[in-house]
Amino acid sequence: RGDISQNLFTRKLAEDDLVAVYDTEFTAPRCFDVGASCNTWFKNGGVGRDANGGYENNAPNTIDGCEDYSIGKRGHDESIQSMKVASVDGAFLSVGEKARIEAYVFKAKDTSSRSNPNEKEYAHFWYAPDAKSKDWSHLRSTSFDPGSGGLMRLNLNFTLQPGDSTQAVRLTYGYAESRYMGPCDRMDKYFDVDDLVFEVDHGSIPKPSLQYIYTPHV
Repeated sequence: RGDISQNLFTRKLAEDDLVAVYDTEFTAPRCFDVGASCNTWFKNGGVGRDANGGYENNAPNTIDGCEDYSIGKRGHDESIQSMKVASVDGAFLSVGEKARIEAYVFKAKDTSSRSNPNEKEYAHFWYAPDAKSKDWSHLRSTSFDPGSGGLMRLNLNFTLQPGDSTQAVRLTYGYAESRYMGPCDRMDKYFDVDDLVFEVDHGSIPKPSLQYIYTPHV
């Protein structure tokens, strides 16, 4: 969320580093132009509860209606806080080039009271080269131990594929039951899913003269 980002970073954004806004067509955060990066910047952090309650703005923030399912509490249980997609070389996001997904998740502080305590959390990255088709391909999954609380950064490099100029990435994140899942399988009481929609170029836009700079101060 915004207050978290202000405490976590000072930032300098170049003109080609875009901040996503909620789009009613895709029902998810979207950057409408091609840039070097597209960032939700913590504006949709949190988790919904089947779109009824929770503490995520515009929940569930997915292009296909996939909903969060969580009994989690703010500042205590799993949630996705921010997502960004950026070109690896600082140029505009372009088909055939490498891009990086960067996500911040809030890890559970304490799982000892759950029916299956002290198991791992799981994050799954997905990619749709054509956001309109809502056809997700699995990129990678990762796991880690809960119990510390606080923010954790997840990174993944991938290659931008031919498809439509409007593309999307997804992160699904949850507790032990989320170990094996598709792009929208709500198998956990602590499950969050978020998408980010962005534009890609097919080779006609020159490289930007400026690149983004994030300066951590914690």
